[in-house]
Amino acid sequence: MDTVMGDSSTDSFRVDEVGSVPTERLEAELVGWSARLAAATGRWLVLLGEYDRRGAYEAWGCWSCAQWVVWQCGLDPRSAREHLRVARALQELPLVRDAMLAGELSYSRVRALTRLATPASEAELVGLARHCTAAQLERLGRTWTRLGQAGDPARAHAGRSLTWDHAPDGSLVVTVRLPADAGDALLAAVDACLPDPRPETREPMAARRADALMALVERAVTGGDGEPLPVELVVDTDPERLAADPVVQRLACDPRHHRTSRGGRRVRLVRGRLRRRLWDRDQGCRFPGCGSRTFLHAHHLHHWAHGGPTRLDNLLVVCGHHHRLVHDAGWQLHLHPDGTVTATHPHGWQLRPDRLPAPAPPPEPLPAAAQRPANQWDGSPLHLNDTITALRCLDPHPTGGSAGPPG
Repeated sequence: MDTVMGDSSTDSFRVDEVGSVPTERLEAELVGWSARLAAATGRWLVLLGEYDRRGAYEAWGCWSCAQWVVWQCGLDPRSAREHLRVARALQELPLVRDAMLAGELSYSRVRALTRLATPASEAELVGLARHCTAAQLERLGRTWTRLGQAGDPARAHAGRSLTWDHAPDGSLVVTVRLPADAGDALLAAVDACLPDPRPETREPMAARRADALMALVERAVTGGDGEPLPVELVVDTDPERLAADPVVQRLACDPRHHRTSRGGRRVRLVRGRLRRRLWDRDQGCRFPGCGSRTFLHAHHLHHWAHGGPTRLDNLLVVCGHHHRLVHDAGWQLHLHPDGTVTATHPHGWQLRPDRLPAPAPPPEPLPAAAQRPANQWDGSPLHLNDTITALRCLDPHPTGGSAGPPG
């Protein structure tokens, strides 16, 4: 399958005129070119796979096709090896290849698919990939690969290790290898101790995870045991201010803490069965187009200060950033009966899961591969257990696709 690629002669503006292009046209061009890039990358991978199959790189004195790609195509070694792995996998996955050549699947999603797809499962996985983000597919691939490697727990246990070294500046560099279950427990403990982000410092996630690990160490050293007690936040205000002040409402909205106010009512924690049901339903930030799984808050759609109940149909998981948008910037969220979420901007325009946002039709038609967004994700969470169960029906042995490094 081939795709007609556009060229600069069909563009309605030159690159040096991009500053004057209307935003709607800019959005349409970005979406269109993302599909063209996917199709072009797919063609390049098909060519790479055939070049590797012929062993033509040997005529150049290269010991592998990846080395030739580094030399002739300008990729770094790691990217070259990964692109070659994907190119080889596409030779066995014609449906994945054709979807990429049509501009329907980005390289990121195809890369994830080639780690778990087989000829028996690729048709269903291509359909799934059209409605998932690349991050969701990567998560699915990691879980699937781990299931395939879970058959020898004794070997995984025997391979556990902790080593360290000191960098030239004296800092400690630690490398840990753990069995999958122990590794998951460690990561969950680190995530549970993550400090809240500080906007004034913009510390990277890696630095904050290091702080969380040190918090775990301090807890062990000081002999702390058990789950930390929930913090009780006292909103020292009256009901009238609570109902009118958006900042106070944001502080009082997230039901991770107890809250109280003078003359107001106390709100119970979202925990136990309600908390599990909320997470099982949302599994990440439900603001359209986000899906973040870190720094999450439970948001009351109808604020409890105005009589909103702490009930599943009045709760939504949002990340800290989008929680601030709702309370401080005037955005509104609405949970529809079918489970989809709509976000309304203060100016009235909407973000819907199936339109993020809808660009105006471009003045000139784009190539067929670029007339619709490559990502058809509707904002729904990935139900990992159900997807794994379905994959097991198609492929009982979770060895995945071409997960190993190229030879």
